[in-house]
Amino acid sequence: MAAAAASQASRRMPRITSTQIRQLRSEYMQTASSFSSYNFKEYFVRRAEHKFDNELPMILSGKGGDMLADDIPQEKMETVLAWYQRAEKDLKQLKRSAIMNQMYEAPKLVVEGLGRMNATGGGGDGMEAGQGGAGQTSSPQIDLQGRKSD
Repeated sequence: MAAAAASQASRRMPRITSTQIRQLRSEYMQTASSFSSYNFKEYFVRRAEHKFDNELPMILSGKGGDMLADDIPQEKMETVLAWYQRAEKDLKQLKRSAIMNQMYEAPKLVVEGLGRMNATGGGGDGMEAGQGGAGQTSSPQIDLQGRKSD
């Protein structure tokens, strides 16, 4: 009789489908990418990838294999449900953090604008150096004692 009650209780537990997990992953990645700060954005995208590419397969299969969420045995469903609820809670917190990060946006870092910036400067071996550019003067050099050198 106790086994039948436990069996009925486990059947009432909500099931997490692969569609729900894909939706959660998509929303998680979109929110992680919405940070205006480069470092926060990169960190949360990496963390989201780890959560869905490393943690979830370990929970689903127990050893990192590929098991679809729709194929989850009932005994693992409780663990998956706890992971899913924690991921939803983390997503809500991530959304709040992204909004705050957008409200107090700092100036962009050099690594963020690399494709949009014009690089200036140069060095001694380029074309500019041969034409007196990039800090090289085309006039005669004067040493520390004030004498011209050829």
